[in-house]
Amino acid sequence: MTDRISSLPDEMLCHILSFLPSKLSVSTSILSKRWKPLWRSVPALDFYDPRERPDLFLYMCMYVFSYMLRQPIQRLHLRISPFQQRQLDGEEILSFVRDVVFGGTVQHLDLHLNFSSCIDMSSDLLWCKNLRLLKLNKLTLTFCYSAEFPLIKVLHLRNIQILDGNHLQQILSACPNVEDLKILNIDNVFVDYEDVNQFKRLPNLLRADIDENVVPLEVVGNVQFLGIKIKVYQEKINAPIPEFHHLTHLKVHNTYVNQTRYFHDVLEVVKHCHRLHNLSIEMEYWGKPNNIDDWASSECVLNLETCTLNKYTGAHWELEFAKCIMENAKFLKDMIICCDSDRTRKTLEDMKELTSCSRLSPTCNLSFRSF
Repeated sequence: MTDRISSLPDEMLCHILSFLPSKLSVSTSILSKRWKPLWRSVPALDFYDPRERPDLFLYMCMYVFSYMLRQPIQRLHLRISPFQQRQLDGEEILSFVRDVVFGGTVQHLDLHLNFSSCIDMSSDLLWCKNLRLLKLNKLTLTFCYSAEFPLIKVLHLRNIQILDGNHLQQILSACPNVEDLKILNIDNVFVDYEDVNQFKRLPNLLRADIDENVVPLEVVGNVQFLGIKIKVYQEKINAPIPEFHHLTHLKVHNTYVNQTRYFHDVLEVVKHCHRLHNLSIEMEYWGKPNNIDDWASSECVLNLETCTLNKYTGAHWELEFAKCIMENAKFLKDMIICCDSDRTRKTLEDMKELTSCSRLSPTCNLSFRSF
């Protein structure tokens, strides 16, 4: 059998290896003399092994990087498990990250550190002038007004603690060309904004997934894909709601205490989505709404092509809501009901009733899925 892979040029083989975890990439050195040095020329580091002993995991990271000092690193993905985090020194981890990014060639930085380190975006990432993707998860963050990251296209901040009252609006202002934004579970007493004008608009933004109390809707008003979560303690959605002229996909996460209020606010957002084709709503824990008929008369609902009801519990009003969508969405192609697999009997009953209900769209397909 012909070995076609080994016949490829070194540059292409290194590109292929760059998509593998670094540990696996290094292991290819045993294949042949040709392969032995290749891993040292891979422009990416990817470390995640939740079962590895913490001391050996850190040693492996440093060992691999030490043999790649002459190779410009373009991507760093580092994820530390909770087990490893309990026994590792956060400063050692951060020192390793600093060494990698110091060369100034890193374009993709993806860190999941389980709060083991504090990243100062103005100093630790000072050399990352070519940074195009930044994903930070489970760590502490500080920021300086002077920091700028004009090339960043993807910015994901999840489960982040922000220190010293550094507001999120300054971080977003430093990334004016971001196209893909995710801001979820930000932990800071200063994080709620008082005035939407504190934020600069992001003109190139195409996709966003946000906590609505942290990022005002006006900042993401030009997106095509939007996921939104509203804090449980809010009495109502923060005003104003912009006109979403480009939004085609909307996913709403249910975190309300006041469930009737939640149902009302989802409709208020939907009314401002003039090109909405795909709507996904979490149904679990909703209270019985008083305004299902209002959904029937909404022009945005009439133009839906796909509607997904997540965490469907089988409550009577949920069944009525599903009927309302199917009976009034003129262009509906897919009605998807996602429910707990333990509710099989109730699902079958609802399936029979929904299958027999009238549908305004002749091409509407009804399907049930479990989670």
